[in-house]
Amino acid sequence: MNLSNCAKLKSIEESAFSNCNMLTTVDLSGCNNLTSIGKRAFSSCNNLSNINLSGCADLKSIGMHVFDMCTSLTTMNLSNLKSLESISDFAFYSCQSLTDIDLSLCVNLESIGQWAFINCSSLVTMNLSNLKSLKSIGERAFSNCKSLKEVNLSGCVNLESIGSEAFYDCGSLVTFNLSGLKSLKSIGERAFSNCKSLKEVNLSGCVDLESIGSEAFLFCGELVLIDMSMCSKFKRIGAYALRNCNMSLKIKMDGVSENVKVGPYYM
Repeated sequence: MNLSNCAKLKSIEESAFSNCNMLTTVDLSGCNNLTSIGKRAFSSCNNLSNINLSGCADLKSIGMHVFDMCTSLTTMNLSNLKSLESISDFAFYSCQSLTDIDLSLCVNLESIGQWAFINCSSLVTMNLSNLKSLKSIGERAFSNCKSLKEVNLSGCVNLESIGSEAFYDCGSLVTFNLSGLKSLKSIGERAFSNCKSLKEVNLSGCVDLESIGSEAFLFCGELVLIDMSMCSKFKRIGAYALRNCNMSLKIKMDGVSENVKVGPYYM
């Protein structure tokens, strides 16, 4: 379906193309006046493999469940979505063939909703670098993305929270760099639980970080280093946060208060 350069197109309504199983490609590139894609607009289009939204300069939101259960979707061009503010809950739920997402040029993106990319089991890389407007990653946003190896959050200087189970059971994730995210205040419960390949987490310079939730790194059996240097406002590690991690786990806490509250059986 080619809708490229449809200058007068302003919105795609709720469930507009839901369950269109013969649909294989959607080209919306250059639809400069498109501002919203409604809930379930392309939900369960099982043969949809390619979506091009590049240059939709006025697109502000991708609604709830918009592409959920698009099980053949492999590529998604989101470049130059300069007005995009939100990716809503369940937006890409169980897009099992999707391999990579680059949101680095979505400079006004503020939030990634709950369950937004859950069960995207083929997703390998997620580039969120330099999203200076990004404030929150929702609950279970990337949970069960079992192939996810790299998440780039560098330069997300206004990110405040990573929700509960946000990266739960991302079994291929090896390193996670959050260094210098000066606005990050909390890491939710079970945020990285069961990330069995995770070896290093860099939180150095997260000067506003106050808490790591219960079971945040539970069953991260390969985790050997958490760098919390200069997390000067840090107050609390939740219960079982580091339970069943590697016996050689080292936590660097240079510049952290000695009055940190530790939950029961945190290790």
